[in-house]
Amino acid sequence: MTITPDVRFEYLEEISSLILKFKPDKWTKLIGAEENMALFTEFFEKPDVTVLVLTLNTTGMIIPCLGFPESLKSKGVYFIKTKPESINKLNYKTNLLYGDISPVPVDQLIAVVEEVLYSLLNQSENMEGWPRVVSEDIVKQVHKLKNEMFVMGGKIKGKTLLPIPEHLESLDGTLESMERIPTSLDNSLLHAIETIIIDWSHQIRDVLSKDSAQALLDGLNPLPQAEFEFWDARLMNLKCIHEQLNRPKVNKIVEILEKAQSCYWPALQNVYMNVTEGLKEANDIVLYLKPLRISLEEMEQADFTVLPNFIAKVLDTIAFIWATSEHYNTPSRVIVILRELCNQIIEMTRTFLSPDEVLKGLQGEIEEVLVGISLSVRVLKQLFQAYDFCCTNMKLFFKDKEPVPWEFPSSLAFSRMNSFFRRIQTIEDLYKTAIEFLKLEKIELGGVRGNILGNMVTQIYDEVFELVKVFAECKYDPLDPGDESFDNDYADFETKIQDLDRRLATIFCQAFDDCSSIESSAKLLYMCGSLLERPLILAEVVPRYSTMLEMFDTELDNAKLLYDAQMAASADGTIPPIHKNMPPVAGQLKWSLELQERLEVALKHLKHIDHPVTSSMEAKMIYQKYDEMMELLRSYREKVYRQWVERVDEDCHFNLGQPLIQRDATTGLLQVNFSKALVAVLREVKYLNFQQQKEIPGSAEHLFSDNETFRKFVGNLELIVGWYNEIKATVMDVEYPLIKSELETIDDRLSSAETTLFWNGEGVFQYIQEMREILHNLQNRMQKAKQNIEGISQAMKDWSANPLFERKDNKKEALLDLDGRMVNLNKRYTAVKEAGVKIQAMVTENAELFKADTLSQPWKDYVNYIDSMVLKEFDYFVRKSLNYLMDNMVLDESIAPLFEIHMELDEEGLTFSPSLEVGSERGFLALIEGLVNDIYNVARLIPRLAKGRVNYKTDLEDKTDLIEMREELSSVVINAMKEAEEYQDSMERYSYLWTDDLQEFMRNFLIFGHVPTAEELDTRTDAPMPKTPPALTQFQEQIDSYEKLYEEVSRCENTKVFHGWLQCDCRPFKQALLNTIKRWSLMFKRYLSDHVINSLTDLEDFMKVCRTGLKKPLKEGDYDGLVEVMGHLMRVKERQAATDSMFEPLKQTIELLRIYGEELPEEAHLKLQELPEQWTNTKKLAIQVKQNVAPLQANEVSILRRKCQQFEIKQQEFREKFRKEAPFAFSSLEPYKALNKQQKSIAAMEESMEALCKSGSLFEVTVPDFKQLKACHREVRLLKELWDMIVMSVSASLAAASAFHFRSDCLEQELQ
Repeated sequence: MTITPDVRFEYLEEISSLILKFKPDKWTKLIGAEENMALFTEFFEKPDVTVLVLTLNTTGMIIPCLGFPESLKSKGVYFIKTKPESINKLNYKTNLLYGDISPVPVDQLIAVVEEVLYSLLNQSENMEGWPRVVSEDIVKQVHKLKNEMFVMGGKIKGKTLLPIPEHLESLDGTLESMERIPTSLDNSLLHAIETIIIDWSHQIRDVLSKDSAQALLDGLNPLPQAEFEFWDARLMNLKCIHEQLNRPKVNKIVEILEKAQSCYWPALQNVYMNVTEGLKEANDIVLYLKPLRISLEEMEQADFTVLPNFIAKVLDTIAFIWATSEHYNTPSRVIVILRELCNQIIEMTRTFLSPDEVLKGLQGEIEEVLVGISLSVRVLKQLFQAYDFCCTNMKLFFKDKEPVPWEFPSSLAFSRMNSFFRRIQTIEDLYKTAIEFLKLEKIELGGVRGNILGNMVTQIYDEVFELVKVFAECKYDPLDPGDESFDNDYADFETKIQDLDRRLATIFCQAFDDCSSIESSAKLLYMCGSLLERPLILAEVVPRYSTMLEMFDTELDNAKLLYDAQMAASADGTIPPIHKNMPPVAGQLKWSLELQERLEVALKHLKHIDHPVTSSMEAKMIYQKYDEMMELLRSYREKVYRQWVERVDEDCHFNLGQPLIQRDATTGLLQVNFSKALVAVLREVKYLNFQQQKEIPGSAEHLFSDNETFRKFVGNLELIVGWYNEIKATVMDVEYPLIKSELETIDDRLSSAETTLFWNGEGVFQYIQEMREILHNLQNRMQKAKQNIEGISQAMKDWSANPLFERKDNKKEALLDLDGRMVNLNKRYTAVKEAGVKIQAMVTENAELFKADTLSQPWKDYVNYIDSMVLKEFDYFVRKSLNYLMDNMVLDESIAPLFEIHMELDEEGLTFSPSLEVGSERGFLALIEGLVNDIYNVARLIPRLAKGRVNYKTDLEDKTDLIEMREELSSVVINAMKEAEEYQDSMERYSYLWTDDLQEFMRNFLIFGHVPTAEELDTRTDAPMPKTPPALTQFQEQIDSYEKLYEEVSRCENTKVFHGWLQCDCRPFKQALLNTIKRWSLMFKRYLSDHVINSLTDLEDFMKVCRTGLKKPLKEGDYDGLVEVMGHLMRVKERQAATDSMFEPLKQTIELLRIYGEELPEEAHLKLQELPEQWTNTKKLAIQVKQNVAPLQANEVSILRRKCQQFEIKQQEFREKFRKEAPFAFSSLEPYKALNKQQKSIAAMEESMEALCKSGSLFEVTVPDFKQLKACHREVRLLKELWDMIVMSVSASLAAASAFHFRSDCLEQELQ
């Protein structure tokens, strides 16, 4: 940023650099900042801004400030306006005062007064010529000012400095110096000393009258550190005063006062005494406060949790100071330090709880915050306990003297702490109340009115949440005991909580009334928890405890009714109601235990209530009724168990002697023959063990000990029987011959288990294992073989699940995916080949599984079965693929087209892609045939499983129904192709657009003035015809016709569907046709546009050439210049009529082009506006030039006429000569040579004649016709023709004619 030089800134820079010693780049950076420039501008321009101060910061940068800053860290320079007016470039030196300012301005002022002002005014030579009274008064006032500065400097340093009287500073205190005092100064010196003594008394009295309790009296809350600092400062100050009072000069003052017997001598003695006593007191207090300071510093560094130990230690230290210090043993002193200690503990508690966060915990981690608040309450209680301990045990701190108790009221020391403690307790109660009520969020009430009551509880929770939110979002300090905002909010909170207690009590009572059992009532008690202990709620809930006793009594009655019903069912001999899937005995015992547990749980809930209601006489009667019910249930269990024990032995022994398996005579299937009675015994023992039943019978116990063995027997037999039955049930007719021999062997071995092998026999487990291995092997092989059969079927289905060709991305509106045809074919063919390999492998594996002879007839039958499966899957796939095509090649609007062809316009005309011609190798019909062949070719990819048969494709091609499907598909395709060709024929009406030649059409149009008919074109010959240029309206008709045709073609459909499935994309043809129409239309537009531009350009060029030629200066005798000027005048004249009438048609042409959206260049519009005026000027110029050259033109006209007369004579002479020399006679020997000579002469004469005619047209002179020369020209042509006939007719003249062939050709060329 470039700053314009300003003398005001240069002046400020010069002064500031001298005082502040900064580098020039610092000033450049200062004025380079916009905010600094704004500040300087404000100082210069605003009259009311009178002070500017510049200082240096720690980095050496210049900092500007308007006005004197409150504090300075380094030296500064100030500029002050002498008048409240703007500072300009003329008055900046006269209206600005400057100077430096120290970072300690008071010290600077003191130094200026003492070292400058006092030194100047205290010299007598500086006051020469002044009146004595004035000079003495000035000296007196200067000395007074110096003393005041001296005292002020001491106050700043925390010391009391005593000023020295006037005329005494030069004394050193010796007798000799005293004797040198002039007599005239005695009275004035004494007066000055007495005045100073008065000032000293006031100063020392101010020091001694200060009290450390002043901050407390002022309403502040100082900490103990303030007490320590107060006494440290007093001790230092008194020491300083004491030292000053014992200086030699002060001692001399004492001698002077004493010698003069001044009345101020006793006052000075009192000053000495007060300072000595005060110094003694300060020394004593500072000494005894040191242990307390150490204890308090340790307390400040300690963790808040261990604060009680330090509080006790601090109070003990204060008590010791009370007992031992001579000057700090007054109640006022102790009260001050106790109040400051309380302030210290309050601040530590506030820091621990954080005033900003203590109430925000109501909406956050409420439990954690409550722990901290409770800890704070305990710490504050420890403070009061420690204080009470010191008060009651004060004798422990006094040794060898009578103890002095703290008899002052504790409220004097703990008033603020009491308020703070109550505030902390209140906050703790607030948190506890919030925690109790915020538990309502998790309470869910059941019963008929559970939803309504739950909503009411939720509403109460929301209200409490909003009440708590008031505290959490409060803006005041809740830990400030002097701020009553919290107390007011808490009072309002308590009032609303009491109302919520009453509402909540009503809700809980209604919830109790809805409880239908003791369990639900107990759950309600557990959910409510401590809320029920709130006084208002407890008063309403107590009557419900009696209701719970009544419910328990009802529960006992219901249990008795259930017991009676159970007994009645048992008496009938039937099994009473028990749990599902449980055995009878264990189920009855379980029923009894559950009923007993039900009553025990209810009693447990009832006794959990801690209230006198549960110990009343009514309760004791209910408890006795409970004991009776327990005895009935115990007796019932003993009876049921005893009856089962009596019959269990017989069931065990009989059923173990039965065979292992049984065979169904009808089906031949097997089943395991394990008795239900044994199963029942095992189940009973199992569940009795679960119930920890004792004294189970030995037979049942022994049977259950073999439970694992029987479980293995039964489990393995179940497997054997299951495998056998599975094989028998699932074996196919083609598989049975392959395993027949193995099944017969297995049946022989199973006969022993049906007849002679029992459950308690020997070798049972070994037999079961052998049979399991045999049947497991056979079953595994059969299962694997069947899995292979399923795998063969699945392998075929994996690749044949979908048709070979489908719509792209399987979307209903998409076309058949021909673009991915080869990729899909390769992928599908690969999958078919892989399936064929898998099928071959699985057939080979089945041969091994059946252990079959591959040459045997059963195996061949089995392979033929698999072969038929494969052929069936191929047939299914081909049908699916063909049906997919057929189903999508129907005339149905709900089905999208399947194939698409493109109608295009190319060099050959209107064509389809692919071609619709029958027999075309790349035609659409060939495409369909290729797709069908691709479908059938799938069957060639898997080798035939059955030996001796042709491949699968041949069998498929011979199927009659598939042949019919192919023929139907071809018929559908041909019909669609025919319809497409008919549509193609309908488009031939536009064929002239792409067959006719645009340029030839435009040439004919320009010649005939309209679109020529065929007859006009046929009758046209090569002979030149008169042109009839078309009018603008005819151009417009042509353009409109093509625009209309363009709109007509644009409305043509983009796609055409034939037979509902063959979609023709007409867009390529349509776009090509539209482009062709546009070219026709553009041809006419372009012609008109070029016509306008060329006409304007040609006229502009013409006028430029003419103006240039007409403006050339012309001198007399300059024939060439005159000819050039006359030529320009003639061209202007020739062009005038056409040019005058050309502008309006050009404007019409431009307007017509604008209608069609054809905008000409801006240059053309500009020319059309300017050229008419330029043309007018050109015509005026031509008229002016014509008038100017009129004399020269007249001269040339006379000359030209003379030339014409001379040429007329010359041509007559030439005529006579021609008649003589031309070969008019047959006897001429060299006629062609003579003709050639005459032709050259005629050409020379004609050239002269043309020059005369041209000059005549330029100068507007009528030139004669020169008929004789023209007659010579006509006769020489006739002579040439005559001699040619003579030469051709006379054969003798052929040789001579050949000799003159070259010349005759030249002559003929000349004549032409």
